Amino acid sequence: MLQPQSADEMFEGKVLSVGEGTLMIMGKTNNDNKAFTVNAETKVMRNGKPGKLSDVQIGDKAKISAAGMDGKLVAKEIVAASPDGFRYARTMWR
Repeated sequence: MLQPQSADEMFEGKVLSVGEGTLMIMGKTNNDNKAFTVNAETKVMRNGKPGKLSDVQIGDKAKISAAGMDGKLVAKEIVAASPDGFRYARTMWR
């Protein structure tokens, strides 16, 4: 059983890789890559719509809420947007 080690933290960056139960992003500073474990409880949104991990694409911008558990960052929520989706969302929020 996973035991929480810290409160949720927010991370933001560009998606570098997506795998079976894993996601890696490059943070805003150089060499600030973060790897996340994704499980069945992780909520995923892409371009404003509910989705699943396999919908997230390399190059997407992502915001991730995660907590440290058993020495790993476990994603609780992933909000991703494609470059086109991100531009569209910004024009809708004006």
